[in-house]
Amino acid sequence: MQDKKSFDFVRFIKSQMLLVAGIVIFLIFGMIEHSFFTQSNIVNIFRQIAVIAVMGAGMTYAIIGGNFDLSVGSLLSLCGSVIIMSTNKMGPFAAIGVTLLVGCASGVMTGYICGFLHLNSMGSLTISK
Repeated sequence: MQDKKSFDFVRFIKSQMLLVAGIVIFLIFGMIEHSFFTQSNIVNIFRQIAVIAVMGAGMTYAIIGGNFDLSVGSLLSLCGSVIIMSTNKMGPFAAIGVTLLVGCASGVMTGYICGFLHLNSMGSLTISK
């Protein structure tokens, strides 16, 4: 007779604690504020999460590669500052191009420092600030 593995609910909850906590917080906010579950608020939440999710996806590859880059937040701030300052002077399309160039150049520099020189990225974090 074969033993069937039974579903252990407590073990599942412990292994998925972050997901469970997120769902609980989501439901609590929904009960406190009735406009929380509106379509416009859900879209707004996803818009705000999008930038951090893209940064997190990029950081996943750095962590898998054995590096840990702390300068992504500073790079985001740098690019935000560059696009704001250059939009007034050049227009939106040129500002996007300049911001992409600054972001790529800073990313290549940080990648070289972390990947080839095997140094911590704290220097590029400070430079970006």
